[in-house]
Amino acid sequence: PDRSVPCPVCKQSLSERKDLYPVCGVTSRSENLLLWRMLTGLKIICANNPKVRKDGKCDWIGQLGDYQKHAMKCKNVPMRGADVGAESDGDMMRSQGSADTSRR
Repeated sequence: PDRSVPCPVCKQSLSERKDLYPVCGVTSRSENLLLWRMLTGLKIICANNPKVRKDGKCDWIGQLGDYQKHAMKCKNVPMRGADVGAESDGDMMRSQGSADTSRR
């Protein structure tokens, strides 16, 4: 059976087979590659952030493309000044720097 999902903007029903296409970084279609770069470059916060969970303590902010790496070692502790389970400030500065240069 053909599954359907609602469009996140207009809520129109979309057919999984006819209307949805995978988006990945390994493609020859330039529009897919552009969308992939835009999505992976989005700034996000950790799921353990206090804005997301009442018991959240993690203050990680980074790019969507880096989130899986962070999530695998997140200990739900503040990262600023913490050295356990957190990326270094240098990693954070590099990710912020790469996001800034991609917009120029």
